[in-house]
Amino acid sequence: MRRKSLVSGLLYLLILMVVGYMAYYIYVAISTPFETTEAVLYTAEEIVSIKGYFFRDEIPVPAGSGPVQQILLSDGEKVHKGQVLSVSYDSEEDMRIHQQLAWYRELLSLLNEAISDENIVDIERVDRNISLHLESLVYGVENPKSVDLKQEIINLKTQVLKRGLAFSNTGREKVSAEISRLTSEIRRLSAAAESGVASVISPVSGYFSRAVDGFEGILTIEKSNTLTLAQFNELELLRVKEGLNAYCGRLATDYKWRFAASVPVEYAALLSKGDIVKLRFTGDYIGEIKVPVLRIDEEGSDSCLVIFSGNTLTSELLSLRYQSADIVMSTYEGIRIPKQALRINDEGKTGVYCIVAMQAKFVETEQIYELDHHYIVSYDPKAKGGLRPGDEIIVSSKNLYDGKIVQ
Repeated sequence: MRRKSLVSGLLYLLILMVVGYMAYYIYVAISTPFETTEAVLYTAEEIVSIKGYFFRDEIPVPAGSGPVQQILLSDGEKVHKGQVLSVSYDSEEDMRIHQQLAWYRELLSLLNEAISDENIVDIERVDRNISLHLESLVYGVENPKSVDLKQEIINLKTQVLKRGLAFSNTGREKVSAEISRLTSEIRRLSAAAESGVASVISPVSGYFSRAVDGFEGILTIEKSNTLTLAQFNELELLRVKEGLNAYCGRLATDYKWRFAASVPVEYAALLSKGDIVKLRFTGDYIGEIKVPVLRIDEEGSDSCLVIFSGNTLTSELLSLRYQSADIVMSTYEGIRIPKQALRINDEGKTGVYCIVAMQAKFVETEQIYELDHHYIVSYDPKAKGGLRPGDEIIVSSKNLYDGKIVQ
């Protein structure tokens, strides 16, 4: 009897130990849930936000004196000296007639050119020309001083018309009829239209913008060369605030510009004259431009004046004056990992545990940048081993070691 009681006691003790062991691991699993994440490529940037002024050589353009004014230019358009910038009319109806005449004349010119092409059935040639003009337009949008955008648009319209004619059996007859109709309409409208008067003639060549802010002729390229931080902080006081409605726009006489901004000293110390940095504008114009650092003014205890030099010209940039921007100080490319996934193994090496064939495997990493909740670790696609995109990283688990069964 005593032997049976002893065996039963030992059996109960063994059961209690097994149950306790299982309860412990269930508790650990519940209190420390197993969590993984995928290793992904990531690019992080260290930026500093600034605000500054654009400096250009520009002049305000007076508005015309007629009762109804039509500005003939769009923002960013190149202007030649002596070019008509606006025309005055006696009434809105007279201006509407002239606008209709201009459109009819352009369309008539397109149709005449399209129908005069004897090789219009050469579809491959027409399609090739359409592609070339589209490429030229895209390039011209980015480099407006290198391409005549208006002419490229006309050329593209002509080629599209030619393509339509090539696929139509009665295309030439229809175009001829349309040419006759347009010719008659042009005669009728010309007889009804009063003569418009050129009210504004461009005194110089340059680039037109309808924006006028009172800094024209004040924030010049020459002014930026000697500007100090103290003067920068008082620039708003120089702005002319009255009589701006007497102007219809402004002319930038050169495509060059300067952007002056107050930069915190700790970031200005990382910049040097001649450095090429990215300026990412974040206000009225959303865009990124690479520019050189032209000058750094040493004045000020908390901030420094930094002058950037640019020659990128777009219609949006041309209309800007006071603008918010980010300086991209550094760029870090690597693999992003959660901070809680980073561990130190028994050898004192830093890295993460990944799941490989249902087992934990330690992978050494090198942190190159810290975010709020993640690290960016280095990644070399040519290196053997190491952490790679797509690896399954163990984020939360206890008692990890190489070879531990985790799934």
